[in-house]
Amino acid sequence: MSDRHAEESGSVVAPAVFFSLCLLLLLGLLFVVPVFAEMFADFGAKLPKLTQIVFDVAHLLKYNLLVTAGIFAALIAGFVVATSSKSERESSGVFWALSVLVLIIGALCVGVLFLPIFHLSSVVAP
Repeated sequence: MSDRHAEESGSVVAPAVFFSLCLLLLLGLLFVVPVFAEMFADFGAKLPKLTQIVFDVAHLLKYNLLVTAGIFAALIAGFVVATSSKSERESSGVFWALSVLVLIIGALCVGVLFLPIFHLSSVVAP
């Protein structure tokens, strides 16, 4: 395998990882978060503000197709700009940095989903 082929295949990995992580986060917000929202609504307890924000964002994405389409358009535009205006190495670095950011956002969303459980356990505990 030549160095050029390795460099070209490496330049494809970073955008693929980034878009895969974005898709996973979006699918989680569209399909997993509403299940938690419905479950916590059954409890009738007041939710922590951060949890309510995640639920509101998920609701916005699920029921406002224009916002979801805008996010996809922004991702595609970002991909085009990042890959065309910089060298392969620089654009790869941008995608890896954005992938880490998406991972952090995803981890925060998951953590925020557990806040009401901790809150309810402190209310129920003697």
